[in-house]
Amino acid sequence: MKFAEAAGASAIKEHYKKFSTQQGSEFLPPEEIVNSLGYQALQSGDTTKALEFFQMNIDMYPKSYNVWDSMAEGLMDKGDFKKAIEYYEKSLALNPNNENGKDMIKKMMEKK
Repeated sequence: MKFAEAAGASAIKEHYKKFSTQQGSEFLPPEEIVNSLGYQALQSGDTTKALEFFQMNIDMYPKSYNVWDSMAEGLMDKGDFKKAIEYYEKSLALNPNNENGKDMIKKMMEKK
């Protein structure tokens, strides 16, 4: 996990690409691990790296409401509330029961 934290999203993509080539089948990094790396970067104050991990997850798992929710949180942390709301709405389109998304949109709308 330390390697992945330090290396960033591009190094993880390259690792899995090489591994997939060697195995003759596509392997993707697990959504949960990439998401966890994004949150670790966010907690350490590296919003740019966090957003790279979250975007990587969106690219690999676009039908997962959770990856859109995580990206929205990163954008909110960055202060880009307009884009964060857009991503929370994408998350809610995939999972209308995402209470976190609903709460965060409400919170940001109150700040306007």
